[in-house]
Amino acid sequence: MSSGFVYEKILELRDNNEYYKNALSLFYFSYSANDNIVGFTLLITASESIFSKATYEYFEACSTCSQPMYRIRQSVSQNVSKILLDSDEVICKIVKKLYDKRSAFLHKGKRDISTEDYYTLQEFVRNVLLMYWYVSMNINSFEHKAIMAEIHSDNMHQKFMYNNFLIGLDNSSFKEKQAKMIFEFIKAILEGKIP
Repeated sequence: MSSGFVYEKILELRDNNEYYKNALSLFYFSYSANDNIVGFTLLITASESIFSKATYEYFEACSTCSQPMYRIRQSVSQNVSKILLDSDEVICKIVKKLYDKRSAFLHKGKRDISTEDYYTLQEFVRNVLLMYWYVSMNINSFEHKAIMAEIHSDNMHQKFMYNNFLIGLDNSSFKEKQAKMIFEFIKAILEGKIP
């Protein structure tokens, strides 16, 4: 039974996209860290590297010079939320809290990062990397800005196939996935997205 993943294509994206290459490397290194807190830090850094300054949409203007001041925490959490189709922004809030824990560790030495925090973030980053790859294959481009533009487009969020793919990423039971798929299919028909 095929999972639908073409691993050669993941390697091809890695070889042709520095953002993805860096994020993928950090993700893999997080598994080999002897300390979950170090692994956790690598996972946040993986998220930062794929949602780099070149793609930040969430910024404030400096009150002195009016130049944009990028808010990395906001950008990472919003982009993770966006790529994982988190319409209720539940994931966004969780990622902000996890980011704060990473910052407290790095800047204040607080080691308040639990094993559950580590595994939650690991799952988010894994899904982000898969969805980033999926989007690149969908638009047939390795260019980071093109991939990010598609991630932020309304078009991507309306594609039934994309929603169906996400259903396959979650860890719910087959019956729950089936119910979600039927719900999304009926919803798409009622909204006129599927003739």
